Amino acid sequence: MRAYIDLQTNIPDLHIDYVEIKDRSGNIYNFNPNNTSSWDLDKGHFTAEWRGVDIGEEDAVGRISDIPYHCKICAVGANYDLDVENPYIKGMTFTLSDYTDVAPVTRAYRIRNAMPVIEHT
Repeated sequence: MRAYIDLQTNIPDLHIDYVEIKDRSGNIYNFNPNNTSSWDLDKGHFTAEWRGVDIGEEDAVGRISDIPYHCKICAVGANYDLDVENPYIKGMTFTLSDYTDVAPVTRAYRIRNAMPVIEHT
């Protein structure tokens, strides 16, 4: 499974460590990169690709069907060194992509408004 992140931020040296989404029943899914990832931050626009993803501590390959469609991003763990007043992210899209026996499957989860960043250093 791969994950793609696209967002706006006021943190000039942002690095995303994990993303959590919550389904309608209150179940939380924690996603972490487990393999090579790439990222770019230019003028407040952050993008990243996680080429391997864990759900909790387990490899997520082939598990996209375990994740409900109707979830919301509830937490973002970040790592940054510079002192930023009121750090935030907004306009975030977190997209999961995986292959099944039949075809590729993609699910996207979004936040539109600004949310505070959980500093994880």
